[in-house]
Amino acid sequence: GGSIEVSGLRHVEIFGTTDASAPNGDAGTLVIDPSNVTLANVGGTGDWIPGGGPPYSQFNPAMDDAVADIAILLQSLQNNNVTITTMNGAGSQLGDITVADPLNLDGTGGRQLNLQAGHDILVNAAIGDLVPATADATALNLVANNDITINAPIDTGGGMLSIDATGDVAVNDDITTDGGTLVSGGGDFTSAAGAAIATGGGDVILTGHSGAVTVNDTIDTTGGAGGQIRISGSSIS
Repeated sequence: GGSIEVSGLRHVEIFGTTDASAPNGDAGTLVIDPSNVTLANVGGTGDWIPGGGPPYSQFNPAMDDAVADIAILLQSLQNNNVTITTMNGAGSQLGDITVADPLNLDGTGGRQLNLQAGHDILVNAAIGDLVPATADATALNLVANNDITINAPIDTGGGMLSIDATGDVAVNDDITTDGGTLVSGGGDFTSAAGAAIATGGGDVILTGHSGAVTVNDTIDTTGGAGGQIRISGSSIS
C-alpha cells in the first residue's frame, strides 16, 4: 500500500511487473526516478505526450528541476484532460510538483487536471477561472506520495476537487468548488484560520484521513440542494 522507488545513476529499465498493493488496503505506487516539476509562465523543460501537439495529454520531466509551461498546459487542457507527473527515468530528486504561477482555468470546463507527484505537491499560486463571466467546471485531482500543501486559493468552478496524500494535507488558503464535491484523504488534515472551504452545495468528504482532522475556519456547503459534510479521523477538532 506504500510506494516503491526505483533509481539508477543514468538510466532505468523495468522488465516484468511490480506490485505495491496491500492485501486488504491501498493499491500503492511505483515511482521511477522522479524529478521536481514547477508549473510556471516560462519556457518548459520536459516531454509532452503525445508528440505533434498541442494539445497534449501528459507531461513528464526530461531533467531535474523541470518546468511545465503553463501556456502549453492550459492550451492542452482546453481540449482534453491533462496529467502532470514527476516520472523521469534519469531523475535524481524527490519528485515535488510546485504551482508557482496562477493557472487560469477559463475555457477548460468539462476537463480534468491531474497532478501526480512522487513526493510533495505545493500550490503556491491561485488555480481557478479568472474570467468568471463564463462557467468552467474543471475537475482537479491532486495525488502525492507525501504531503499536499495548499498556500493559494483554488476554485474549480463546479468541478470536483480530489486530494489524495500518503502524508498530510494542509489547507492554508480558500477552497471554492461552486457545487463540486471536495474529497480529501491522507494522514492529518489541517485547514488554517483564514482558509475557508465553500462548496456552494457540493459535498465535503474528509473521511479518508487516518490522522487528526483539524478545521480552523468555516466549511460551508449551503447553496443548491445543500451538501453533506462527512469527517472522520483519529481525532476531530
